[in-house]
Formats: sequence, structure tokens, C-alpha cells
Amino acid sequence: MNNLQERRRARILHLPIAQARGAGARKTRFESLGVYLPKKILTTSELLARLNRPGDRDLEKITGIRERRVAEGESASDIALSAAQNALKDSRYRPEDIEIIVSTGFPGYENGNKHSGEPCLSARIMNDLNARNAMHFDVANAGAGMFSAIAIVDSMIKSGEVRVGLVASGDTPSRLSWLSRRNKSGEFVDDLLDLTFGDAGAALILDGGAHRDQGLHYLSIFTGAKAFNAGMMRMPSHTALEEIISNSVTHHCRSYDLTWPVFKEALDRTEWSLADVDVFIPYQASRHLIRKGKQVIERGFNEKLDRIFVENVERYGHTASASSFIALHESILSGRIDQGSRIVFDLSAPGYIMGMATYTMDDLPVRYRGRYAVGY
Repeated sequence: MNNLQERRRARILHLPIAQARGAGARKTRFESLGVYLPKKILTTSELLARLNRPGDRDLEKITGIRERRVAEGESASDIALSAAQNALKDSRYRPEDIEIIVSTGFPGYENGNKHSGEPCLSARIMNDLNARNAMHFDVANAGAGMFSAIAIVDSMIKSGEVRVGLVASGDTPSRLSWLSRRNKSGEFVDDLLDLTFGDAGAALILDGGAHRDQGLHYLSIFTGAKAFNAGMMRMPSHTALEEIISNSVTHHCRSYDLTWPVFKEALDRTEWSLADVDVFIPYQASRHLIRKGKQVIERGFNEKLDRIFVENVERYGHTASASSFIALHESILSGRIDQGSRIVFDLSAPGYIMGMATYTMDDLPVRYRGRYAVGY
């Protein structure tokens, strides 16, 4: 079965973010961006030493991750809330203007290592922001969580149900590293996914203020159900998180066979050529997986992507759904993304889920750089 046949067999969801039509039509935009990174930096060598496996392998060389941020005394909702507060600092809107809050995080740890089921984390964000006019709920889709939430809010904005929405993610997956599995003989299982994680938060305020040639043009998400157990986490009721089945590396690598046709379709649907793209932000899982996807796209176009390619996994590790927006934040502050920049985002999650989004910047970079200094 060839790649296109495999893709046709996948369950494909093209979310309703087609080009707005009509003179003066406007689209959903990222009105404001906020990120939050915990202060604690943990290097890969320190992580392996804490796990008593310092000579186990050259994990830094394999993953390209030198260090990551880890939350100490901060919960998933703490991190999401801090990111949301930072987004409001640069926004034209006040908390009472927000009409919907969608929280997404991986995983939703509260009170130490206990996984929070209810209430939803967005309830705390609404309360602490005093966003008294907002409906709220959570969305769980791991690394694709932020874009899944964006799709929901975008649809509600386009339908006229809301004018302003907030999407916030508090990702605290580094706790999974301390639960790295051993087999019956006491040796560590040869899985890498749970050793790549870092903690981070990101938030976006969305509105319908983008002009036709700016804002969110296209977003697609599809899943190949045959890989539903890729990256599965097993959570027995008597423990917070006992086992991680991180068999997703194989599925990640296979999924990259589909990366080029999905990328190409995103450009075609947006009516862009590769030359039109200013920045490509891939999902930041590990250097190996990022560059594997890059190579597949380069072969498809017979052209190098170095001009547009963004990679920051070395400093932050795999920060799940926040990763794309940490990279966006850095690219804005460095001047690589400016008003009018055309961006392609790659999204990914276990399941196996992948997709692409295309976006053109308005004046957010100008406003953003005016408020924030480079660094944290």
C-alpha cells in the first residue's frame, strides 16, 4: 500500500478553517500570545544520574535534548494560569471580555503526582483570571491539544457564538521521567519517550480580528486508527501513573511517510507555494524525529528547508502541546517572525494524530517585542 492509499484509509478531519469569503471578510487570529517556563533547568546528564543510569546511553546525542525546564511545586493549572496571565498582559482585552476558555495540558497533574480528573483545569483558570463571563471546558489531545482547542474556538468565533476566546495549556510531562519503566529483571525498558519531556505553558487569546490575508488560513488534523496505542499511557485506578507504554517511536517514524503529502496539501489549500513560506515550526519531540520529518518534506519538494526551519528542542525538550508556541514566542522575539510572516505549523500526538496549520501574522510581533525582553 502506498502513502496516498494509506492516507485515504486514515480518518481525516479537515476542520472548518477554510478561507473566509467576501470583501472585507475576517478570520480568526492570535490576538495575543503568552508563554511560561518553570525556572528550574534540568540537564539530560542530571536526569540520567537521578535515575541511576548515567552510563546507560548517550541520550543527549540520540534525542538532541541538552536540558529541559521542570516544574517544582507548580501544578498543570499553575503553569497554564501563568501563561494565560502573560497573554493578557499583551492583549487588548480584559478578563471579562473572554467568552470561552479551553484548557489543554499533558498530563493534568495537580497536588503532586495525582492526576486531576475533575474539576476541569479551565475552571481554575476562569476563577483566578476573574473571567466571569466565560464558559469553560478542557480538551485532551496530548501534543495536538492546543491546535484542537484552537479549532473549537475558531469555529465558535466564525459562527458568531463568541467574539473572544482563550486557549491555555499547562504541560507537566517531566514527571513521567521519574516513572521510567523497568522489566522483571530490574533493567530499564529500552524506551526513550518518557526521558525527553520538559514542562511549559502556552496561551493564546483568539478573536475574529484578522483581515482576509492574515490570521488562521487552514488547519487539518487526521488520525490513523491502526496506531491508536502509540504512546499509550496505562493508568491503573490504584496509582497516579504506573506505566508508560512508549512504543511510539516506531509509529512516529512511520508517520513521517505521510508528512510531505500533508504539508503539500496544507500549502495547496492555502494557495501558497513553498517559496511563500517564511517559517516552518515542526512539532518539537526530539531532534531525530524533527529532522526525519524535515528530510521527508525536502525529498518531496526536492528542496532544502533550512531557510524556514525552526528547532528549539535542545533547550526545552518535548513540551507537548506548548512546544509549537514556545518556538513561536522565540521566533517573534528574535525577529525571525514579523508582521506579514507566513508560518506552517506541524502538529502531532499519540493515536496516531498529525496535521498542519497555516497562519499569516498581523501586528502581534511588533506589540509582543515591545513588551517582552529576550529570555526568561
